[in-house]
Amino acid sequence: MGPSTSTVIDALIVAIEGDAADARRHYYLRQALQGLVRQARAEQMLEMRRNVERLAGKGCLARARLRPDVQGWSPQQELEFGRREPGA
Repeated sequence: MGPSTSTVIDALIVAIEGDAADARRHYYLRQALQGLVRQARAEQMLEMRRNVERLAGKGCLARARLRPDVQGWSPQQELEFGRREPGA
């Protein structure tokens, strides 16, 4: 595993400001960089959820829990035959 986000942020601050950055500027720069990291993580999670929904069919897992006893039904069959790709 690589360096932590905190370590990378500190290294960026030193690279930008040098070792003699004043405390207030250091704090604001650190908070801004942490905000960017949080935003990037949120966007990554949203993209992953959209990909899962696109690949599995939106709500496919919820329907699978509701209809486990239906003969011959499977989420894979619904994905292959009952869904259109977005934008198609």
